[in-house]
Amino acid sequence: MLFLILSPSTELKEEELSFYREAGIRNFIFFKQHFEGDFSEYLNSLKKALKSLFLLCVDQEGGRVARIPGDFPSPLSMARQMREKGDRAFCEWAKSLAKAVKSQGLNVNLAPCVDLADEKAPDFLKERTFGSDPEEVIECAKLFYYCHAEEGIATCLKHFPGLGGVEVDPHEDLPRKSLITEKDLKPFKSLSSLYPMVMTTHLSDPSAQGLPSTFSERIVRLLREYCNFKGLILTDDLNMKALKEYELAERFILSLACGHNCLLYCGPYNEVAKIWNDLRKEIEKSKILREKAKESFYLLEKLKKSIKIPE
Repeated sequence: MLFLILSPSTELKEEELSFYREAGIRNFIFFKQHFEGDFSEYLNSLKKALKSLFLLCVDQEGGRVARIPGDFPSPLSMARQMREKGDRAFCEWAKSLAKAVKSQGLNVNLAPCVDLADEKAPDFLKERTFGSDPEEVIECAKLFYYCHAEEGIATCLKHFPGLGGVEVDPHEDLPRKSLITEKDLKPFKSLSSLYPMVMTTHLSDPSAQGLPSTFSERIVRLLREYCNFKGLILTDDLNMKALKEYELAERFILSLACGHNCLLYCGPYNEVAKIWNDLRKEIEKSKILREKAKESFYLLEKLKKSIKIPE
């Protein structure tokens, strides 16, 4: 299923690879543990087994969220430095992130975070953003995009509609926000014509009886219509505890039904394998889900024309 992004195990056994072949999964995300061994050999074995891989993703934000080893200062520290000294050092930093991704044979950096948050942000978001001023965030994100584009690396804005002001970590529980403001949305709206991908977040939608934004048609419409975003919409990790009240199959179906184009899951592959047949049947028998899948395939094919596919 081309619109799934999974995290493969570090030991690629035939049973796992067989599932990826059967399910048609060609998009993957990699984490720190994947780079602890010979990643080049690992990726080559994945390519050889599956062929036609497409989105090969990593969270290489800089600071504490840098899966590929190296010295990469945090986004907030670099944004501060740019304000004080100009954009040269910022661009060198952004290019170093892009080159790290490229050096590993990957083509997507799931960054930057354009949530409006500063040094007072809670731990899960601290230092991961460019600050709380939307104009400065936009300026940094533009440079971030261009520096990656020069290296042939695609980028992804996150986390729509903005985690600024949120205290609860979505990895642990569903955050709540009483109001989504124009200020929160400004970076996404300003950058929507530039970036090819936007990742949503698991946030209680205040206008939909607390439904997680990942399952909210209103949140997707906000991105499509208010922000005028035409590209690929990704979920955040559907394995996070913010969605613990929902069965795994529900998480996939509700995310697709409300308009997400790529469904990201970073848990054990066999949990997806268990529900695979039911998930496929549910999509096949639902006209709405078939239409959503068709739209996703169209956007993925469109992206494929503009993104470098690693050989």
